[in-house]
Amino acid sequence: MQTVLVVDDDEVFRAIMRRNLEKLGYSVAENNSGVGVLQQIQELNPIACLLDIVMDKKEGLETICELVTVSPRPKIIATSSNSFYLECAVDLGADAQLKKPITPEALSVVLAGL
Repeated sequence: MQTVLVVDDDEVFRAIMRRNLEKLGYSVAENNSGVGVLQQIQELNPIACLLDIVMDKKEGLETICELVTVSPRPKIIATSSNSFYLECAVDLGADAQLKKPITPEALSVVLAGL
């Protein structure tokens, strides 16, 4: 079973994404900030990382800058309600973006395109 890492400081958002991803047949790992994401990626080898941009401790843009240097790396899917932040994430190397609120259909389409 393929794994998707969900990185977001909102526990409710992570729970919703877990439910949606599990319905799509993925295993799910979680983190509440960018801290420790590189280690999780090395240990779990996820196919994708849903990464919130605005988080406490270590935010998403900084985490993207680190992830693009890792090889092999999961596909980076930036998530935010702010379109400007999503554009910045793609400019920094994110493979895709999802604007919050994220529908199950949008999630499925983005993952299918990776």
